[in-house]
Amino acid sequence: MGWRGFFIAGAVFAATIVNVALIVQERVPQPDEEEQGLQDNFQDALLGLVFTPSTRQNNFEAFGFTDEQAEEVARRTARLEKSYGPKLEELLNDFPEDASLVFCPNRMPQRVGALAILVQQVNDQRRVIDPAYLATLEEQEWWAVGNASVEQLYDKLVVRMDQHDSTVMMVGAVLLRQEDEALRRKNPWGSTSLGGWSYKKLLKNNPGLEQQLAAYFSLMHLLTEIANKPGGLCEQG
Repeated sequence: MGWRGFFIAGAVFAATIVNVALIVQERVPQPDEEEQGLQDNFQDALLGLVFTPSTRQNNFEAFGFTDEQAEEVARRTARLEKSYGPKLEELLNDFPEDASLVFCPNRMPQRVGALAILVQQVNDQRRVIDPAYLATLEEQEWWAVGNASVEQLYDKLVVRMDQHDSTVMMVGAVLLRQEDEALRRKNPWGSTSLGGWSYKKLLKNNPGLEQQLAAYFSLMHLLTEIANKPGGLCEQG
């Protein structure tokens, strides 16, 4: 073999070594990492909502209430503002740390995060706190254990499914303490294509839930409005 042959053989050998090194150094994504990449493509469609008196009814419709229900919840919010507006603003100022984590823009949207403060659990029942008796805006005891399942529900039923009534369906599951059933997609949180997903059935099977949903969303919306108004808590932080 002449010098030309030796040169070509050496070049081929060097190229092979470089390719092997690149293959060894290349980091191949694992299946769970690829799945995480797909998860990152999902986004809450309602993150851009603005909380003001003029957006109440539209927001309630976006949360999944029927037109008639949204109109009634908006009227309820107006009554709350008239009766408890100053008290709620004072509470926001008295408990700025916990309140800002919930009612100001954060990792968890206000319509979900407010469950930690506005819903109390007594024995086996969860109820929205009556604003007349609301004395603190601190995290409720049940949230320390329940927040993980609520976050899972938010991701699975709201972010991923993006149904028009995903929010009321998710909050309904939390108020009923049926997070596990909803996560397992048992009716009425079942398949949308097979008729297993039904807000109407959720209300029919649980008398009193509609009023609790109205109580929660009206109070949450009003507190979020006050916190985010010009000069409010969220601007102070």
